[in-house]
Amino acid sequence: MKEESNKKRAKELAANAEGNIKSRRLTKVGSGILAGYLNDRPFIDLLSEDEQPHYFFFNDVKGVNITGKIVRAGWMNPYRSGMWITDRGIHFTVGRENGDYHFYLKFNIVDDIEVREGLTTYRFIYQTHRGEYQFPANASGPHDSAKSYIENQIENQVANQISSQSPPTIVSDKSTSDNVQTQIENRVINQKPLQSSQTNISDVSPLQRLQKMDEYKFEHLVADIWKNQGWEVNLTAGTADRGVDIIAIRDDLFEQRQLIQAKRYSAGNKVGSSEIQKYSGLYMRNELIDAVVVVTTSEFTNEAREVAKQRNVKTVNGLKLVKILEESEISSFEE
Repeated sequence: MKEESNKKRAKELAANAEGNIKSRRLTKVGSGILAGYLNDRPFIDLLSEDEQPHYFFFNDVKGVNITGKIVRAGWMNPYRSGMWITDRGIHFTVGRENGDYHFYLKFNIVDDIEVREGLTTYRFIYQTHRGEYQFPANASGPHDSAKSYIENQIENQVANQISSQSPPTIVSDKSTSDNVQTQIENRVINQKPLQSSQTNISDVSPLQRLQKMDEYKFEHLVADIWKNQGWEVNLTAGTADRGVDIIAIRDDLFEQRQLIQAKRYSAGNKVGSSEIQKYSGLYMRNELIDAVVVVTTSEFTNEAREVAKQRNVKTVNGLKLVKILEESEISSFEE
């Protein structure tokens, strides 16, 4: 009875898929002449009740890299490793005779997706606040379409989070919120770089402490900067990074919304252009958003700065952040 029900559902899922999903792949269990995908149960049993798969990729021996840990079946194992892309996230599976491996990566914690073309594989690389996830996929398949689908899903997750935020209470003391946008832009955009004679231990030490700070504490610190200027702030990260860390809202004569991404990076880890492009896309696609700001304890690549200038994304690097903190009432912070 269960087998027949699975076959019926698999046909419906394959018919509704945007990509290369086939019903027999969803219900196949075990191996035969051809290598199988899972030994314990078919993939369709791993899907939630209303989850829709769209793309599938595999590799024979390379397995999957989960934040530095490689999981693979082995050279003589009659099973393949799979990457199943659904409307909810990405399932990584490794079929093994001694017990299948399954890892589920939700879209709402994925910051960025990159696909690198190699001689025999296309490597899918997912960046998250938890680390990097990699899957070397077979050379044949709709790699570009799958990448575009994943990017859209990531953006949709952020847009849904933004639209779900309730309007803020109007700030009663307008003296603290007047000309805040001008003040922030003056600090962020027009601030002159520190001269070499000013770069002493008082500048370096706070920056080093910021770079060693717990990432969630850092997000709260950035939120406090905006809150200190009269903005209503909502932190969206909590236990999982949804791509945008802070939504700042102000309602004086009219409502304004800013998306703020807090990147607590080490000195050598620069924010790249792909991250700027991602957040500028949110600004361009969502009429509710007035500005996008990316704040980092590190630096931006030259290409990232150029993209930010072209797409009207505000950037705050580590030195500027220290300066803003020194000028604000937020004078202390912990590692």
